[in-house]
Amino acid sequence: MKKNSIIQTDIKTDPATGRRSYPGALTGIDVSRHNGVIDFEQVKKDGIDFCFVRAGTRHFNDGSLIEDIRYRENVNSSIGSGIDTGVYFFSSAINEKEIAEEADFVLEHVQLYNITLPLVLDMEIITPDCRMVNLSPKERTDLVLIFKEKVEKAGYIPMFYCNSIPRMMSFVELERMENLEKWIAEYRFKPYFRYDFAVWQYSCTGRVKGIEGDVDLDLAFRLPRISKEGKE
Repeated sequence: MKKNSIIQTDIKTDPATGRRSYPGALTGIDVSRHNGVIDFEQVKKDGIDFCFVRAGTRHFNDGSLIEDIRYRENVNSSIGSGIDTGVYFFSSAINEKEIAEEADFVLEHVQLYNITLPLVLDMEIITPDCRMVNLSPKERTDLVLIFKEKVEKAGYIPMFYCNSIPRMMSFVELERMENLEKWIAEYRFKPYFRYDFAVWQYSCTGRVKGIEGDVDLDLAFRLPRISKEGKE
């Protein structure tokens, strides 16, 4: 698999804000209903270049599909403030039918908006008894690739997020996902994921003007953007 080309010593931390920087990289956040009402104009002025907005979730126990109650407000305001915007969905799909439903859910929820960044499938094990826990890495990878195919066919860029590097390494079959953009979470000074990835979530306790309380902070070493040509 292709290794990342990040020069670790070039990652810097602002002692005043705790924000990370890297030559040519962009600063972002990801948000959901948990962040409350957001003033995206203030967010933009505070140096945020991009934002991933949660569109919804599949409940990790009963399997129901749920739209994030602040999705429409957040996506409208983020785009309206001139922030590059993508969307993510918290998955707990356990079969082909369910992952297809999740892809369709996301595609339906982005149709009315000028989404410029990837559509992200977020897979995590958050409780010992959640629905996905007994799937094998192969089965999870099969589901991720179905999502990828449907999103690409609709003219968008798919991306995969996992909530820790060790889990990313064992949760799926990475070799089969080499051509899929990746967003990793690693709450240390540097991202120690050895393979190629686009976005690094480095904090869940960031502070940004316009958002009350903690917010996830992200650094994009590259930011894949959607080309509108040929989009269905």
